[in-house]
Amino acid sequence: MTATERLFRGDEDEYLSMDDPRDYGNIIYQLSFKEAINSKPPIISDYKVITFGISEPEIEEVYKSNKYIQVQKEIKNITAREFATAIALRKAIKKLKISNAISFHRSILRAENFRQQQELITKVYPDYQPIKTFHVSGAMPTNQRASQMRLFAESKGLMTNARCLTEGVDLPAIDCVCFTDPKRSRVDIVQATGRALRLSKGKKFGYILIPIFVSKSQDPNEAAEDSGFEEVIATVGALSTQDTRIADY
Repeated sequence: MTATERLFRGDEDEYLSMDDPRDYGNIIYQLSFKEAINSKPPIISDYKVITFGISEPEIEEVYKSNKYIQVQKEIKNITAREFATAIALRKAIKKLKISNAISFHRSILRAENFRQQQELITKVYPDYQPIKTFHVSGAMPTNQRASQMRLFAESKGLMTNARCLTEGVDLPAIDCVCFTDPKRSRVDIVQATGRALRLSKGKKFGYILIPIFVSKSQDPNEAAEDSGFEEVIATVGALSTQDTRIADY
């Protein structure tokens, strides 16, 4: 049984693909996201995709601000764009009343830096309520990672990671996933999205947050197409509307 099968296309005979019945047998039963959401009772939570626009003038304003200078003193090599993304996530948490969020990053270093940014935002932006922040990575000892996961499950806050939380994680209280960097693998996207779709008491929706950077000469729709997140947007958008298998080519 698998939640996200891996399919491969090509002329090589040296790989195994899950759509080959000679290796994996015939499909006995298949349940789509759409069917799981619409089931009575539902099997997984419904969800909303939220794209938060960050304009070039906003980034320039952040770059010039004393608050950004304060952050730079504590976190080296942070860009104004990265800090603007961190602020945008905090705005979304406040507006949508998000309790537990997970952010995905392209590296362990960027994930840890993002966690530190959230702590600094609490210091320099008093309008935002403090949130607890956590970080896990595959480089951590198993007991340390388990401790962080347990504390996160018992709290309200943010957990940052690179790929550590894409699969094999059961934290039903998660109500938000944020993609801070573009992803290309559809399997990774679906597995990451799935973290926000577990049912939990009082939960109406899981939220998928995607930052879109808008230059001075762009409109938001054009920016979405050029953002590098088009694979994330297309894959996540298809989950609840199409009865199709998500394949990684």
